[in-house]
Amino acid sequence: MIVNPYVFGGLGFTTLSPTAELNGTRYTLRDYQTEDVAYSGATMITPVGAGVRFEFTRRIGMSLEAGYRFTFSDYLDDVSARYINTTTVDPIRQP
Repeated sequence: MIVNPYVFGGLGFTTLSPTAELNGTRYTLRDYQTEDVAYSGATMITPVGAGVRFEFTRRIGMSLEAGYRFTFSDYLDDVSARYINTTTVDPIRQP
């Protein structure tokens, strides 16, 4: 049996477009700035991880891997630090 440990890392790019549905209408939350913060619709990501590959024969192998993606935005779901009070905010105000 051959055991091959490895690590990996990289750079990536993703877009943010959180939405919500209210009374049958879908809203793009980034347009509403629900925390009174304008944020970009795109961000960089950094995947990192480690793993080990086991080769039992030339045709049979198995890998175990753990990874994590660091994002440079906290607005993937449109919420970062605080939730709005929905009892005092008009939920259908225009952006």
